[in-house]
Amino acid sequence: MDIVPQSFDYFYKQIYENLESQISDFIAPMNLNFSIFEYDKLCNALSSAMQNSVCQLIKQILEKKDKEFRNSPGRIERYYVKQTRPRTIITVFGEVTYTRTQYIDRNSKKPFCPVDRSIGLMPKLRYDACVQAKIYDGYADSNSMIKVGKIVGEQVFSHYSSNPARKDHAISRQTVYNILKRFNSINVELKQNENTPDTLYIMADEKYIPLQQRPEDQRAKPMKQMTKAVVIFEGIKPVINVDGTPSLRHVMTGKHHIASTSGNIWDTVLKDLGEKYDIGKIKKIYCMGDGAGWIVNGTDTIRGNGPLINYGIDRFHYYRAMHSLSKNETYRDLLRYYAEHEMQSDFNKMIKIIESIEGDYSDSQETNIKYLKRFWVAFQTMNKMIKIGCPMEQVISHVISSNFTSVPKAYAKDNLPRYLQARIHLKNGFDLRQLWLQAYDFKLSNDKKEEIIIRNSNYDFSIFDNNITTDTFHQRIFVNYFRR
Repeated sequence: MDIVPQSFDYFYKQIYENLESQISDFIAPMNLNFSIFEYDKLCNALSSAMQNSVCQLIKQILEKKDKEFRNSPGRIERYYVKQTRPRTIITVFGEVTYTRTQYIDRNSKKPFCPVDRSIGLMPKLRYDACVQAKIYDGYADSNSMIKVGKIVGEQVFSHYSSNPARKDHAISRQTVYNILKRFNSINVELKQNENTPDTLYIMADEKYIPLQQRPEDQRAKPMKQMTKAVVIFEGIKPVINVDGTPSLRHVMTGKHHIASTSGNIWDTVLKDLGEKYDIGKIKKIYCMGDGAGWIVNGTDTIRGNGPLINYGIDRFHYYRAMHSLSKNETYRDLLRYYAEHEMQSDFNKMIKIIESIEGDYSDSQETNIKYLKRFWVAFQTMNKMIKIGCPMEQVISHVISSNFTSVPKAYAKDNLPRYLQARIHLKNGFDLRQLWLQAYDFKLSNDKKEEIIIRNSNYDFSIFDNNITTDTFHQRIFVNYFRR
């Protein structure tokens, strides 16, 4: 094959003919100009030369592929030539214009272009699949389509460039938006862990994300979407310092994120537990939260009729309810002491004393008293059994708030689940570029199907209806186990 030698010749000419003067000036022994800009110019020139060479190589490979297909045995019996036309695409190395042949299938009478299909180009699409994968990957870790378009666009323009023209190659926000909307959902089947721990922890909370949809009453507050978030983890361990000693900071182990804007998130929790772990080996499950009804009800869903799960209240919210009863530090300390030492009778007496001294309580204070009494057992569970605390507020801040509410913006209700799913895939450690390419490759052959699930075994793809059932084999085992 003569493609590679030709490309090396082209590369040689780019470097030693077009850049000869710049390289010679930079390495000249009497050049005492030590300005960093001399090195900057060299890097600019080298980057440009290498990208031009790679683009030329891509052009030659694609045109060679087109020629090989056209001259292949049996091609005439199945396809006849419609036309030969150039096409310009934008790759991760820059803009490439190549000439390829378009055919008509003699049996189906449908147009067919083998070169375009081999690199995954859809009609009227300029950006190749690799650029789209970079955009999908970038947006999952960013909070701005404009920012992602700028970063990826500059990388496409040049691997490194200080040329102000790089800013003119930013990918538009509309293009980024269209790419992110290509799939309704990319679902991934989880791998089962090699080792199943005796104890698992589940914590949950919610975050309200602003929507673009406006209420009918213009005087009403803007609409927000309740986003439920759940984290399953196996425990905590200290962060190790550089010198090998454990620090005061701790991180969760075996962490797995789940988030949803609709439906019963606990169905997904059941499904993921069944996929990740050998349920028969789990002896205890601790569920933690702030006491919201959907979290408590979810605990009942997982528990079924079995005794394996205990609920613990987030100490931050429990202490906050205590402190709201009085501004007197002594009263607060006593309430906290009685709660931490399981002195429920003294705790209730202290509440009555505060009520008599502070006077009539508002409805919110009455609510706090009911909250403290209702979750007394859950607080003891957290203190005596779970002990490690509930860092769900930090998870909400780093996983959801950082991308969706840290700056003023609003989302279309139909688009938010796509963005949220990509974010969760990223936090669960999936390679988003690989996920995008796998989903994209499947869509090329199944254009009308957009709900995609990627399986681990040989990356087998299966398409599910919009109404995805959660009654899988693993879930039935899990539910039955808890109902023994």
